[in-house]
Amino acid sequence: MLETLQLILDTIIAIVDFVVQLVQDLIFVVQTLGQAILTIPDYLSWLPAEVASLFIVVFSVVLIYKIVGREG
Repeated sequence: MLETLQLILDTIIAIVDFVVQLVQDLIFVVQTLGQAILTIPDYLSWLPAEVASLFIVVFSVVLIYKIVGREG
């Protein structure tokens, strides 16, 4: 009986740990993507401002579609 309760408790702890780690990883990915978007203008500084801003907008939309899961 005690072993069964311990197994149930271990399973619940493992599920909670998994969810917490998943949320932490998701936050990390969003932060990293935000930093990547902020560094794009540095890489495109040789282009005219209008073209660089167009690339940044397109790249942002592509990232949003990737995050949401709408590909193709």
